[in-house]
Amino acid sequence: MVKSLYIYSLFFGMLFSVTSVNAENPKEHYRTLHVKAELTKQTKSFQVKHLFPFNFPNDLPGEPVFKGVKGQFSTTTQAKFDKDGKDITSSETLFAVDYSSNNCPKVGEAVSSYQDLANKYTRYSLVQNIIKQTKGNSTQLSDVDYMLPKDIGIHINTGDKGCGIVVFDGTDFTGYPYTMKVDLQLKYTFEPITNGLDGEFIIGAYNLKNPALNAYIVLPVKSGSGKGYGVLRPGTIYAVNGNVATSAVSIHNKGNWFVRYITAVYKKNSCQIAFKKHGPTKFFWNDKTGTGNDPNPSSVFWPDVTIISDFTSAGKDRDSIMAQANGNQKLPIHVEDGDCVVQAALPYGDRTTGSGSNMNMESQVYIRTVPD
Repeated sequence: MVKSLYIYSLFFGMLFSVTSVNAENPKEHYRTLHVKAELTKQTKSFQVKHLFPFNFPNDLPGEPVFKGVKGQFSTTTQAKFDKDGKDITSSETLFAVDYSSNNCPKVGEAVSSYQDLANKYTRYSLVQNIIKQTKGNSTQLSDVDYMLPKDIGIHINTGDKGCGIVVFDGTDFTGYPYTMKVDLQLKYTFEPITNGLDGEFIIGAYNLKNPALNAYIVLPVKSGSGKGYGVLRPGTIYAVNGNVATSAVSIHNKGNWFVRYITAVYKKNSCQIAFKKHGPTKFFWNDKTGTGNDPNPSSVFWPDVTIISDFTSAGKDRDSIMAQANGNQKLPIHVEDGDCVVQAALPYGDRTTGSGSNMNMESQVYIRTVPD
């Protein structure tokens, strides 16, 4: 067995940063995790692999998803010459960036084999790289820069014992000191979160002479979590889906009735203006509709409100109508602190509508959001 001397000259650090949202293409929104690790060792074989842990921030708003990576792997050798003065340098490193869902290694921890690594840690691979080097007194670089066509879930939520792991599996076969280095920016986002704009109202269509009430289901947007905070975190809404059921309440319902259902994002303080003194969590609201041929004065039509889904349920007498909600071309859209997301029901009638035409509406509309 070859006796090996291990010389650690290690540098390990982590820097967390958040990229800004690209308003023209919110799909490019992601966070980056700066991972650095460096090891100098002196061996003649691959007998031992070395591990370096790194952690995601402990206040993540959801389960992280790996999107891609940018940066460099590198190895640095010292020259060794044979008796004829020829450079006989020969080195090789297999790099890996993994994560473990159960335990974390110590900085510079050594394992004797990949089986040993698998026995200690539930290991999942994120990035791999190999560098072979045949010149002494030099540094060999391997650049990486790619985004995955399909994201990879990283199953280490806040509070879990898991962490990321950099694996150095390398040696300079000449037995000279040999340095391996990782300097990467891991790009990640989060699993989508589903939030419900679900709720139930009794609404009246009435006729052109009598105003009714608009109905609203509202989700305020606020950072943080816990009691007293909003039920929707800042992030990017990618989808609206679900349906609304609208049914006549009474056997006396007469004539045509209509309900326009709009899902919208209120921005630039319009949420606070439209729903004065509203609560910090999901709430319900009513305000007046228009009368006659007057346009509906609902806040959902204000200039600082972006409609992301819009459809109308039309019925007659005692009809029961099911209608599907779908997102429009305004998606994806980013929401920030102070915004709110609203499901609005705007009832109206025509000249045939009876004055006692009331409907039960129940929303099962949902939005899918990737938190910042």
